[in-house]
Amino acid sequence: MEDGRKKWPALLRPRDMPLALLILAVAAAAWLWPHGQAQVAVIEQDGKLLARVELAHITQGYAMEIPGEYPVTLWIEPDGVCFQDASCPDKLCIRTGKISRAGEAAVCLPARVSVRMEGGSRPVDGVTG
Repeated sequence: MEDGRKKWPALLRPRDMPLALLILAVAAAAWLWPHGQAQVAVIEQDGKLLARVELAHITQGYAMEIPGEYPVTLWIEPDGVCFQDASCPDKLCIRTGKISRAGEAAVCLPARVSVRMEGGSRPVDGVTG
């Protein structure tokens, strides 16, 4: 005996639709929400701090050369940092592109140079010591 009404699955009923749409909208907004720009680029070589660059204080881009067995050149701009040139064999560091958000990092393993972004609106997940 069918009365012509559509049967809804037990997990999602018509009265649940507004709540489901609200949850989907909040999840989409959180995923699409722009994360803040990083404020500080931390540059290290062989585990030693070379520089902490406050990006807000930069008015135009400039190159930072880092000597070593495999010299590298970083390009530092107000909106991020990238490996501009490297003498390492594979040049994967150059292909990383510009990093600009807090939590992002780029490394040149042969040169033992790392750049990581700090600051912005992302909270720290944890600290190990």
